[in-house]
Amino acid sequence: MTDDRTTKAQDHLFFGGWKTSETKRHTTITANTLAKPKMFRLSCTELVDQDIVQFRIMVDGKQIEAPLNEGGSVFVEGTSIHVEQLGPGENFQGGWEVVREDPCEYEQATWVAYPQAGAESMVAAFATEQEFVLTLNPQSTGCEDGAMRVAIDGHEVQGPNGEAMQFLEGSSVIGSGKSVAVLVSGSGSAKAKFVGSIKIRRG
Repeated sequence: MTDDRTTKAQDHLFFGGWKTSETKRHTTITANTLAKPKMFRLSCTELVDQDIVQFRIMVDGKQIEAPLNEGGSVFVEGTSIHVEQLGPGENFQGGWEVVREDPCEYEQATWVAYPQAGAESMVAAFATEQEFVLTLNPQSTGCEDGAMRVAIDGHEVQGPNGEAMQFLEGSSVIGSGKSVAVLVSGSGSAKAKFVGSIKIRRG
């Protein structure tokens, strides 16, 4: 595995992961349209099977000229970034990072959701709109096949066909809003739970 990141993760607010599968081929890096364009580095550097997986990248609703190949990275700039897995194969984990911005300190809170108790969790309720990074941890406690839906200001993040977007374990999204809630799904034991985090700029 190679790692193109130039900033240590613990010093950077705007970084995270993304993941797709053969059955959930679409994901998004941006939960809603950003206020201004950002420069992203998208990477898929884990090679775990014999299938060569390719990904279609959509930037502000337009497809970039060629796919991102498994094992590589790409720079894209825009306010809306979506990813689609084009064929079969296992995408172990992708990563994204905002570059060309000074690292900033951040505050972090942990959220927990229990599938047997309605699977929903309030993550944030701000007085004013805040920019955030929301993550579903890659390893949850006692759960399998985990996925997360996200609602911002009462509206669920949608996929390319208007359906509710399902984020797989290990996914992170950047967005902004006053209220943030998650709804998780998956299988597990009676005490199973999903765990994630939300980060906001400090100060």
